[in-house]
Amino acid sequence: MTLTAPRIPPLPQAEWTAEVRDFFAIMEGPEAREKGSQFNVVLTLAHHPQIAAPFMNYYKTLSSNSTLSLRLREIVTLRVAWRLQSEYEWTQHVAFAKGAGLGDEHIEAIKQGAEPALWSALERDAIRAVDQLGSGAQIDDATWDGLSRHLDRKEILELLFIIGTYTLLCYAFNAVGVQLERR
Repeated sequence: MTLTAPRIPPLPQAEWTAEVRDFFAIMEGPEAREKGSQFNVVLTLAHHPQIAAPFMNYYKTLSSNSTLSLRLREIVTLRVAWRLQSEYEWTQHVAFAKGAGLGDEHIEAIKQGAEPALWSALERDAIRAVDQLGSGAQIDDATWDGLSRHLDRKEILELLFIIGTYTLLCYAFNAVGVQLERR
């Protein structure tokens, strides 16, 4: 559920300080210092560049230095977004997931969880990890063992950080009412 209006609207251009402009450049390059961001989420986070800039550096490191496949990352991200009913994250990541080779049948299956037969064993366990962490902040031994058969310790830690990061983003975006960009 997206709020009909943002509780914290995108930061207007009249309030863009040098620090805010530096924040824009982290994710969108030097030209964003002048033009600003094209994303409502970045413009919303710009209200607090002291937190947003280090977070975006962390996020950029997590996404650009990943050892996990883009397909697995998008499955996990979409499952988090679906469970938390984050329209912003869901909409953005459906497009990314399709770019990673997931079809409409995969997108629909994410809504159902780990049971559809089209998931690999690893994908099934990753979806279970999202669900178990979301329900009880823990992963059961069977799911952990399944993940461990396919991922090394570094990859498991990365998977956990992806789940946690997107959980945080969904909480924040839902609470402040980040709106989808007009296309």
